Amino acid sequence: MASIIERPRKTGASTWQCMIRRQGAPTIVRTFETQQHACRFGEKVEARLRKLRAAANPAIKALPSFENEKLRALIGELLVSPEAAKRHKSSAPTVLRNVGDATVSDVTRRWVKEYIRKMRAKHSKRGRPYSYETIVHHLAIIRQAIRARADHLDAPRPTFPFTERSLPQGWKNKRDRRLSPDEQRALFSRLRLLQTEAKSHYLAIVRLALETGARQQELLLATWSEFDMEKGLWVIPAEHTKGRRTRFVPLSRRARRLLRALSTRRSTSTNRVLWGLRQPHTVSTMFARFAKEAGLKDFRFHDLRHEAISRMILYKRKLSPFEIMRIVGHSSLEMLNRYANLRGEELVDRMD
Repeated sequence: MASIIERPRKTGASTWQCMIRRQGAPTIVRTFETQQHACRFGEKVEARLRKLRAAANPAIKALPSFENEKLRALIGELLVSPEAAKRHKSSAPTVLRNVGDATVSDVTRRWVKEYIRKMRAKHSKRGRPYSYETIVHHLAIIRQAIRARADHLDAPRPTFPFTERSLPQGWKNKRDRRLSPDEQRALFSRLRLLQTEAKSHYLAIVRLALETGARQQELLLATWSEFDMEKGLWVIPAEHTKGRRTRFVPLSRRARRLLRALSTRRSTSTNRVLWGLRQPHTVSTMFARFAKEAGLKDFRFHDLRHEAISRMILYKRKLSPFEIMRIVGHSSLEMLNRYANLRGEELVDRMD
């Protein structure tokens, strides 16, 4: 199996090293600018090595083939396996509806391009065309399902025919939206006018997002057992994080005060902190509506994470960039740099 290792540079960007160890032969090592290129190289080399082994050992030729198996069946198997992440389960129903009767052998470069074209022509539940980021996530689910099936059968992994060259230039939606002080006041004023029992929890999730830089899912799934108020620490379990790694988030005084206030109104039926808020999609939709009513243009819940991380860089001067990476769950300085959208006037203020 190929090992893909991230190698951070001093400049902040990372390179990706692909290492393939072979018994009785020299290790193959190559370095690439992107993780995708490193993975693709590893897949090609492994496929070539399997062919060589098959030619030398006729028994290997008897390995089962799954080229005619339906993609929807493979995706269904992935969803009930331990390898399935929560982000897979949320997007998989859409993928299942759109792969049709395609089999593994149907997944060619032309099929991938047609899937991209088809999904761009459709609209999501939010009434907008599916973004390229979402479509890439769909393709990742298909690729993972095929790989999982190959591993289960101990069969060679087929090369997945997708590269970013199949997408238009500038397809990545790199958000740089920040929240100004006036916008923050307007947003909280609108939330205080809510006529719903969930009002206090909508106010709380926004405040906690700004104080911790946590993702919406991490906040919605948080339970009281994750918080150590004496130490001022939030331990987010791996199953709640995007990277599937446990994360330790130090709590500011403001966050601790807010959590203490919330603890006085705990639910008797659930251990969730923000029990008044339900599905992530509903919270995202309602938040976008409240933000628009407050006069904020094109502001999404995830933009609060950009704002929180930018504020950490500016005002939490005791924390190094690497410590902030650990707190917010970033694996590279390049990703941290994408989220730290500092304004020019803020940098001027830091000079004196």
